[in-house]
Amino acid sequence: MNLPRFARMYMAHISPPCSEITLLASKGIDTPLTLRERFTLQFHFMICSGCNRFNKQIQSLQKIIRESFGNTSEITGKTAAQTDNIAGAFPEAMPKEARVRIQTALTAAIGEQ
Repeated sequence: MNLPRFARMYMAHISPPCSEITLLASKGIDTPLTLRERFTLQFHFMICSGCNRFNKQIQSLQKIIRESFGNTSEITGKTAAQTDNIAGAFPEAMPKEARVRIQTALTAAIGEQ
């Protein structure tokens, strides 16, 4: 949204800090938010592209997890081969070494449970 500078500054002044917004966005992935919480998020997203991007990223991750494993509580019953879907979902998003580290950590975490 292309708001005048004074409007963005005022909105930033009355909006909660980004640290609270990221917690609220994360909460919204797992539980339904109240109307007030949803309004607070949308209001903040109008002025903060970083928080808006964070919200889109966690929603994308949640979608990938649900598509790969179904309900997140079912993850422990999946095989290590099925975790390849997550690591390979966005190959251009991070270096190969980072993807391998994440895949190894996920495989180890699933194996421990």
